[in-house]
This record gives sequence, structure tokens and C-alpha cells, in this order.
Amino acid sequence: MSRICILTSVHPAFDIRIFHKQARSLAEAGYDVMLVTRDGESQIVEGVQLIAQPKPGSRLWRIVGMWRMLQVALQEHADVYHFHDPELILVGLLLKFLTNKVVIYDVHEDYLKLFIIKHWLPQPVRKIVTATFWVFERFACLFFDAIIAATDDIAGNYHDYKRKVVTIKNYPLLVELPPRPRPVGTGPQAVLLYIGALSIAAGIPQMVEALAYVDDHFDGRLRLAGRFAGDDCQRQIEASDHAAQVEYLGWLSQAEIREQLSHADVGMACLQPMPLFITSEPNKLFEYMHCGLPVVASNFPLWREIIEGEDCGVVVNPCDSRAIGQAVTRLLADPARMSAMGENGRRAVQEKYNWESQKVKLLEIYAVLTHRATTKRIQ
Repeated sequence: MSRICILTSVHPAFDIRIFHKQARSLAEAGYDVMLVTRDGESQIVEGVQLIAQPKPGSRLWRIVGMWRMLQVALQEHADVYHFHDPELILVGLLLKFLTNKVVIYDVHEDYLKLFIIKHWLPQPVRKIVTATFWVFERFACLFFDAIIAATDDIAGNYHDYKRKVVTIKNYPLLVELPPRPRPVGTGPQAVLLYIGALSIAAGIPQMVEALAYVDDHFDGRLRLAGRFAGDDCQRQIEASDHAAQVEYLGWLSQAEIREQLSHADVGMACLQPMPLFITSEPNKLFEYMHCGLPVVASNFPLWREIIEGEDCGVVVNPCDSRAIGQAVTRLLADPARMSAMGENGRRAVQEKYNWESQKVKLLEIYAVLTHRATTKRIQ
């Protein structure tokens, strides 16, 4: 069976999309899978060989460390190289030129939109960086064998390469969930849960201020699971009059996230109306649904279509803290409605929005590419 070398320089070793979904699925299908990361330790987990590299102490050393990532990848003599970060495009290009093996570019985000909200990039530099990246990425994609996009919208950015673009979405794994100790909306405190990057762009300040508009009778609490992005978000939370109602959980493992979901009442996803988010399909939304949580989310057209179409929550203006708080209050006032919405979301994930539907596409593209590579080798 073919050897697969997956590379990520940004994501954690046990990233949901990279390890739990793709790497494990490929290993279960019989592929010899290696995952080169800058996180954790070298070990074999569930059939996947993790190859850990030193974690850089700065962005400069992260760039320098690309050379080491390339060296390790070459040493593995893989049949397929599958990389997950835009900063690895040059590595992917070199792997293609040096080995002529199959190279897959996995695009998690709309990077052109992402650069616009990067707080560490000075404003005047962002347009230059964006234009330069666009030119370089388009050139590199000419040589990659496949481009995997996380959403249909992202896939549309690569229409010039449509014959080698496939959409593989971040739908949740159908795993056994911890038992819920009580029905949603029936506890002494109302637990609102947000999972993901903690930033101003993610609407964290608006969700915190929304607590002012949640009826005191429900004793609302906002739990935040994730890492702060490095902007002014943490300071804004700490300066809020409602800071005492906010609990910071930090980064959690998958098991810990599921445990938190089983104790929550409402899943929150009030991301701000930025181009990067409006057409996204956030994993957190489907995780909430999978765990039977009604959701309060931004009123973006695509999100509205999913949430109202499945009747699994409500959508609001994410810039309006009052509207967010009032929407939460209306939900909490009707536990039976909350329970029905939670069940609708769970059913939708089990029938439609799940990883099993995406795994089929992943294995299909790998079957085609590895067959092509084998045929080329024989010739």
C-alpha cells in the first residue's frame, strides 16, 4: 500500500481535520501514514506515525524550520505528500520538483480574506502580502496534483484548476458522546458555550456583553474553549462588567470538548460579518448540532439556510449584543423548544452533516492519485 506523508507546521498534532479525520481514515483504509508536525512527540497513534519536529520560538524561526520539514519529508520517500498550511506551499513545490511524486494542497481557509484580519500584519502591508501570495499560490497550484478545499466557497477560488479541486468538508465524526446529565435549559445556571479561536473577529466581546440582556432568572454563564488570538480580545473581556460570568477553559482535547458540550445549554457562534466568515462552514456549528445543542449564530445567508432549514437554533445580528442576549433568553424560556431544536440538529448531523460522507470523497481522490502514481512508476 502507498506511503502517505502529511505535513503541518501550524496545527497541533491531533488536529481534528488533519489527524482525527483524514490521517486516521487513510490509516484505516490500509495506507502507511506519517504525520510530520511541530507539536507533541514522535509516536504511533491509531496506526498513524507522528514525526514531531522542534517548535520554533518565533515566526522567523518558523520560516527557517521549513528546510527541516522538507528534509524530513524527503527522507520518508512517500508516494503522496499532503500538506495543510499556506506557509508550506514552497515545501510542496520543492517536493514536487525533487521527487515528482503526488502532492496535495489542503486549503482550510480563504487565505486572501484571512490576511485582511491578521492583527500582526501592519495595515499598509496587508494588501501587498495578499497580492504577492495570490500570484505565488496560483503559480504553485499549476504543479500540485490535487487541491482539497474545506468548503464549496473556497473551492470556487480555484476554478481555474477545477479538474483537480475537490471539496472535503469539516463535518463532525460520528462518535459516542458522553451522557447528558440533564436536558438542555433545565439546570440552575444557563451555560452558553463557545468553541474556537478567541478573538474580536469571532465576536467574543459581543457575546460577553450579551450576558447583560439574558434574563437574570437564568443566571447565564459564558464558557470559552480555545486560545486567545493575540488581539485585544482578552483585555476587553477582563474589562467587561460581566467578566465574572465568563469562564475561560483554555485549549481542550476532543474528549474534554465533548464533556463540555454535554453540560452546555446553548452553542454560540456569533462571528462578525467579515468576508472570511460569511461564506464559511464552521466546524463548531456542526459539533453543537451533533451534541444536541440549540445554536445561536450569526445571520449569514449560508448559516441561516442550515440553521433555519434544520430548525436547530436561531440566527441573529452578531454585532448586536442586545439581540444576541434576547435570543438566548427566548430560548431559555422554552426548554421544550430547545430540546426539539437540539434533536433536530443531532438528526441532521447523523443523516447529512457527518464525516462519513466526506471520508468517501477523501478515499476516492486518494485511490485515483495513488493509482496514477503506481502506473507512472511502472512505466
